[in-house]
Amino acid sequence: MPGYLKWIYITFILLTVPCFLWAQPDYFALPDSIAIISRQYPKEDTARVSALNNALEYFVIKTYQNKQDTPEDVENHILFLINEICHLSDKIGYPYGKAKANYSGGYYYFLNGDFVKSLQYFITTQNLLLKLSAAPQNQQLLFQTYILKSDCYMTYSMFSESFEDIQKAQKLSEEFDNHPWNFVLNCVMAEFYRKMNYTEKTLTIYKEILNDSTLPAISKYAAYSSIVDIYNELQEPDSAQIYMDSIFCYRNPGISPTPMLLSQGDIYAQKKNFEAAMKYYREASETPNNLLINQAEILVRMANANYHLKKYPDALDALSKSMEIAETYFLYEIQKQGLEIKINIMEALGKYKDALQVEKVYRAVTDSLEKKQNKEHVRQLMLQKEMKTIEEHAKINLLIEQQKHQQQQIKLIIGLSFFALLSIIVFLFFCWKNASLQTKKAELKNKEMELDLRNRELTSNILSQIQKNELLNDIISHLKKLESEDSENIIESVHKLIYELKQAIAGNLRQDFDYYFVQTHPNFYNSLLTDYPLLTQHELHLCAFLKLNLTTKDIAAISNISPDSVKTARKRLRKSLRMNNPNDNFANFFAKY
Repeated sequence: MPGYLKWIYITFILLTVPCFLWAQPDYFALPDSIAIISRQYPKEDTARVSALNNALEYFVIKTYQNKQDTPEDVENHILFLINEICHLSDKIGYPYGKAKANYSGGYYYFLNGDFVKSLQYFITTQNLLLKLSAAPQNQQLLFQTYILKSDCYMTYSMFSESFEDIQKAQKLSEEFDNHPWNFVLNCVMAEFYRKMNYTEKTLTIYKEILNDSTLPAISKYAAYSSIVDIYNELQEPDSAQIYMDSIFCYRNPGISPTPMLLSQGDIYAQKKNFEAAMKYYREASETPNNLLINQAEILVRMANANYHLKKYPDALDALSKSMEIAETYFLYEIQKQGLEIKINIMEALGKYKDALQVEKVYRAVTDSLEKKQNKEHVRQLMLQKEMKTIEEHAKINLLIEQQKHQQQQIKLIIGLSFFALLSIIVFLFFCWKNASLQTKKAELKNKEMELDLRNRELTSNILSQIQKNELLNDIISHLKKLESEDSENIIESVHKLIYELKQAIAGNLRQDFDYYFVQTHPNFYNSLLTDYPLLTQHELHLCAFLKLNLTTKDIAAISNISPDSVKTARKRLRKSLRMNNPNDNFANFFAKY
């Protein structure tokens, strides 16, 4: 992984973590900003998980920044924090806290170059976050996970997997239109295309990054450096020089100037200006805190420049120092470059035997380099297989979890369906029971009404029979009296007896009519009297006759009066009912009662 890209990642992460106090007497002592939070939230809650996650991030960053002074048990301490956070997050149901702890674990191994372990943590983080909502903090962590996963795959040339994660990160970036996300994504895409040897696409992305006026100086420095390196690889020194001039403006004092000085020296070397190239190579070699590996590269370039300047003793001296470092650290590529230069120097000096001896060493180094490359290739293939296995196992575990979740949902649906069905059955049973009870009540009420009706009919018949018997007895007694009377009084007594018989017949008829009418229309009289309380008994009877739509003749027969009397009674009833319109019909009027 290029150094500038790591700096971009570190800068991005540092934007999201709290400001920490770095100077502590004890390596595992927390800064006050985190320690206070940990003491304020001793209980099992999300605030404590957040405080532990801040502590974990602190140790990860601190470990990367202080590699030389890192204790041996720092990894155990970090793993302990991860396990503690995961356990507490599971206990309180806070999956985001668990995802963040796994991300920090993956980032720790990522910074230390163990990309296999890093990938395991990142996959766990990804699977946890995909189950959560689309909240901004969830999506931001998922974006960072996709970016670092992509770089893990890219390191071992697993470009299809890397590009898949880049596309996922790009989709999130488009959805949220987040400026820092877009910058990081562009850097990763540029690195991806560079490793795929898509030079034009790589340059296009870096130039787009430079057009962003809001980017910090460190980001522009990284972009300019990458463009210069690409043009140097393409052996286009003029184009490289155009961008090289801007690097000096954006270089941060905290960044080593060695890469910048080497790039400038390479530009002059390609222009055949080896004096100027030597100047920058010499400055690079004098830079403090250079790693021995970097020093070996610088010495080889200095030897090459001295060779072209025909300063052969200086070139051989630089090569001697470079070869010593390269042999110690098995840097076969640097040895190969140095031996090529040494062969050229021996030939230039006319020392062909020495050149031949050096060439034998060169072939041995070349063979060793090929073996190393083959071993590295085999190792890379094995790591690719291991990473694919991890990915497949993660997918299988995710499918198993999804199946378990689906089974739980199916069980829940079946349980709810069974409960609903049982509830419906119980409801229908009670409805049926209630309906049966209502039916029985209705039947019982009908029987009671039928029994009451029969009792009334029986009582009416008995009373009617009694009245008839009394009438007949009265007639018999009147006839007995007529036997003793003279002829003049007989006619008058007969007329009187006929009148009494008619009155008795009419009274019985009205009584029977009232009984059966009330059975059919039980509320008629009460409703009518509510609206017209001044109606007489005769008027009520007439209203009942008119409701049944009886003719004048029928009413006269029942009432034992003449039809003309009925007509007169109808006119009087109209006034009592306030039926002022002559066209009003009695049948329509009484329909509402």
